Amino acid sequence: MQELITQDKVDLLTGFVFSPNAITTASLATAGKKPMIIMNAGTAWITNLSPMIARVSFSMWHSGFAMGEAAAKQLRAKTAVVGYTDYPPGKDSLEAFKTGFEAGGGKVIDEIPMGGPGKVPDFTPFFQRAKDKKPDVFFVFVRPAITPSAS
Repeated sequence: MQELITQDKVDLLTGFVFSPNAITTASLATAGKKPMIIMNAGTAWITNLSPMIARVSFSMWHSGFAMGEAAAKQLRAKTAVVGYTDYPPGKDSLEAFKTGFEAGGGKVIDEIPMGGPGKVPDFTPFFQRAKDKKPDVFFVFVRPAITPSAS
């Protein structure tokens, strides 16, 4: 990105499918005074990193909060376990679900980081841990492009 800004003198940075890429580019966009458009990177707080950033898609909060709220209100679940890929979008999804679920009267009884992107070949120990807690619901966020066994 730095080469695009300093050598190629681009006017606009866009694309950003993955949150880590957008997060690391935010300071460059600010320093270079280049608008940065997020097409997919779903971590909600990325837009807070620079006044040069705009989002034209979703954030993890859209789905995570709604799922938490629905689990508490529509499913009448009282307890939940959340499993997530341990990187910004996963943590964002965890917080969104937890906020929606607990606002609806539920309680998240365990939060299970299930490795970083591309580092978890077998989800069995994480799912067993969730099962052992006996929650009413188990909410999971994984990055399917990196962890195809979860899709």
